[in-house]
Amino acid sequence: MGKEEEPNKLAEPIVPYLARTSTMIDLSMVAAKDLESKKYNGKLLNRVQEETGLSLQDLASILGASKSKFYEMLKNQRLDVKSVDALADLASLWNHGLKALNDKSTLINWLQTPNPNLGGIKPHELLFTRVGRRELTDAFNRIEFSIYG
Repeated sequence: MGKEEEPNKLAEPIVPYLARTSTMIDLSMVAAKDLESKKYNGKLLNRVQEETGLSLQDLASILGASKSKFYEMLKNQRLDVKSVDALADLASLWNHGLKALNDKSTLINWLQTPNPNLGGIKPHELLFTRVGRRELTDAFNRIEFSIYG
């Protein structure tokens, strides 16, 4: 009897294995050159809200939009450059916080807890201004590198 041929393992069909990345990781990697050309629709706002646990009102404030304008944005086929830029800024900060605190629930809890190193306010309240987001970046750096005070 002849020797049976072993199936060629290299003959397996190529199957793409796509790992779903987080919305916040995707947004933090938006390049300036892509702000005009890529189309980000209003559904993106729902994904950001789901991933971060921020309220829709909080997201509206971060984007500098009124409540009614924000609800219009949710229906838009394309978000404006300013909104995508603000979301990319938030995503970068969010990912920095995850890196510093190692866990999404810890980050959400930290954002909601008054912090003496930030003047006793909840870090969450600093998300709404560029200056506040810089203070959060500094706080995440201090946490990440164990610099107290």
